[in-house]
Amino acid sequence: MASYSYRTATTTYPCYVPVLGDSVGAGRMRLAIAKIQLDSNITRIKHFVLIKSIQIKTKQMELENLLIISK
Repeated sequence: MASYSYRTATTTYPCYVPVLGDSVGAGRMRLAIAKIQLDSNITRIKHFVLIKSIQIKTKQMELENLLIISK
């Protein structure tokens, strides 16, 4: 009788592979549109942050100029 140091798992049934035909969920077109919308939203947020940072920097410069003038 042979002694095995390891044992592999086996199944007596075939693996199930789902049919990829008409599956429920987003198709390629919807995924592409969603990615475009996400990219558009990210770009919009980046622009908003950039504008706000410029506004804050401008306000800081105005305040610094007021301090210099008032001295």
